[in-house]
Amino acid sequence: MLTAFGSLSRNRTVGHRLGKGEKLEDILKSMGEVAEGVATAGVVVKLAEKYNLDLPLFRAVHLLLEGTIDPTNALDLVMDRPLKGED
Repeated sequence: MLTAFGSLSRNRTVGHRLGKGEKLEDILKSMGEVAEGVATAGVVVKLAEKYNLDLPLFRAVHLLLEGTIDPTNALDLVMDRPLKGED
């Protein structure tokens, strides 16, 4: 809950600043602290692929962090998915 909603969350800070259009490299240089989610997002996506898991939020975050998509497209990627049942 704190990562998503806490104003002191480093991961939330990175996401908020990315959403405002700042570059990841500039954000990380200015923080002076580690935002663990930046480094782990790609690892989670690789594990999801290995175990054939569909993790759309992690995939969107990873693509956003690597600069493949912008925040608007990341939101579209998650929100425009077809509805389906989940196990």
